[in-house]
Amino acid sequence: MSDPKVTDYLQRRMLLHRERQTWFNTWRELSQYIQPRRGRFSDVDKNNGRNRSRAIVDPVAKKAHGVLMSGMMAGLTSPARPWFRLGLENQDLMDSKAVTVWLDRATKRMQHVLKKSNFYNVMPIVYGEQGLFGQAPLLILEDDEQVVRFYPYTAGEYYIAQNARLTVDTIYRDTQLTVRQLVERFGLENCSGNVQSLYRQGTLDQRIDVVHVIEPRKDHDPFSLRAEDKPIASIWFELGSEDKFLGVSGFEEGVIACPRWEVNSTDAYGLSPGMDALGDVKELMFAHKRKQQLIDKLARPPMKGPTQLKHAEITTEAGRTTFVNEQTGRFEPAYVPNPAGVTAIHEEIQDLRQRIHQTFYADLFQMLALSDRRQMTAREVEERHEEKLLGLGPVIERNENELLNIVIERVFSIMHKRGMFEPPPREMEGEELKIEYVSILAQAQRLVGVGAVDRMVGFIGQAASFKPEALDKLDVDETIDEYAAMLGVPPQIIKDSEEVAAIREQRAQMQQQQIALEQAKLAAETGKDLADTKIDDTRNALAAALGQ
Repeated sequence: MSDPKVTDYLQRRMLLHRERQTWFNTWRELSQYIQPRRGRFSDVDKNNGRNRSRAIVDPVAKKAHGVLMSGMMAGLTSPARPWFRLGLENQDLMDSKAVTVWLDRATKRMQHVLKKSNFYNVMPIVYGEQGLFGQAPLLILEDDEQVVRFYPYTAGEYYIAQNARLTVDTIYRDTQLTVRQLVERFGLENCSGNVQSLYRQGTLDQRIDVVHVIEPRKDHDPFSLRAEDKPIASIWFELGSEDKFLGVSGFEEGVIACPRWEVNSTDAYGLSPGMDALGDVKELMFAHKRKQQLIDKLARPPMKGPTQLKHAEITTEAGRTTFVNEQTGRFEPAYVPNPAGVTAIHEEIQDLRQRIHQTFYADLFQMLALSDRRQMTAREVEERHEEKLLGLGPVIERNENELLNIVIERVFSIMHKRGMFEPPPREMEGEELKIEYVSILAQAQRLVGVGAVDRMVGFIGQAASFKPEALDKLDVDETIDEYAAMLGVPPQIIKDSEEVAAIREQRAQMQQQQIALEQAKLAAETGKDLADTKIDDTRNALAAALGQ
């Protein structure tokens, strides 16, 4: 008798399959015309090295997509520079040196763990999937060797669903594992009879269709310590065998990140620059075909001649001769296309290429990924491409919410569980952590505020030139703190309020001591002058002053 729970999962998979099918053909075309090696749309696509680029005549879309992928990597999660730091929701505690030092050390330890893992190898794949197909599911699992490990999925092998908050929390993934992999991972006794038979026969590399489900568990027991009762379910079963599960486990927290480039209303699946560029890409391929046909007609035009030459030897090869009777007609081209048509088609191709580059933000990302300079400040990015950055703002925000926040929270949770952080300062107890992004693109989005501060401070400086009281309106300390936060400056180089107050108090005491010394010196010099001044034979000015 079939396990009803397996049947339930199969029924939901069927419903999710119907919903995904409306996107399937679009994804297939995106793969066919832009990135043929991305996506899984049939069983033959898996581990298959056959040529899939037959539809691509001009690879400009593939290159532009590659620039987008590299640009997102360099702009949001570059391994060469810090791109995030930990903070606190309670900003008053951020003035504490002990708090800022602990947060900075915790950030650096997390950055070290990410560099040790496969995070920076996986992220270009994630950005590429997102920019091409609209979404890029990423599985984040604890790892015995590297603390954490990341597993990206490609379009065509997964189904996703959202919760009431429109956050992707469910993923069904169709994949294949060999008989050997199934037995090693789940144990021979948990595999189907077919797999057990294949294993005993020695057919270890036979591929078996399996489904992996990750979704919130409806009936989890919050007091149970068993993996089968955790709030996030992880279920494996063979697609052709409905009698039992391969494995049942779970997680305490969400392990799925599914960033989407753009979302229409309540849709689960996202929209992408690839979808916007697909029409231009198809037209580009068609324009190349027409251009080649036109060039072919110019080089080898269709010919016409008298009927008497129907069975005669006729040639259009260079250096060869065809004899014709001038009285009955000539052997000549029937149609000679206008060479200007090649130029017109070439100009149309160039226009299409430019539009494709703009759709993939290649002109913006090339500056980040392909610049000859090793460093480029966020200010330079903002000044050169402010308009494009404003258009990219929602994408950056969505990546922070649907991808980077989940990654950082998951890594922090794993590291905290393993005791990889120092004990926090006492004043941090019960406080909520906050993630701040300091990548080039994240900073560039905030530089609009920096420009406003620059203009405001400049205006006050000008006003103070003719009315010094204008400076009284400016809180310089608060301005410096806000400016540093906008620029993503490391907190160690900015002194906290207590240090600044102590320095100023010490400076005031030194100034008072200096004034007292100067007054004492002036008094001594005045007394000496009075003593040297004679009023008469018996008195000097000092004596007279003291007498008075």
